[in-house]
Amino acid sequence: MKVLKALLAVFTTLAVALTAALLLVADRARDTTRKVSFASALIIGLSQALAILPGLSRSGTTISTSVLCKVDRGDAA
Repeated sequence: MKVLKALLAVFTTLAVALTAALLLVADRARDTTRKVSFASALIIGLSQALAILPGLSRSGTTISTSVLCKVDRGDAA
């Protein structure tokens, strides 16, 4: 049981670090002027589904993925 809790803690820590990395990369993204397409909506939806994992921020993951798909920042928020 202690091993399982330790693994969950490590996994959650890595997921928080992944969220931070996504936010950092998305903050530096350029040319975010596109409208939401079907393909980008699908990718954004899949990233939002991944946020069910502990430690991943749903809003952070969704907005970061939107910006990385070059969707307008205002539309992403």
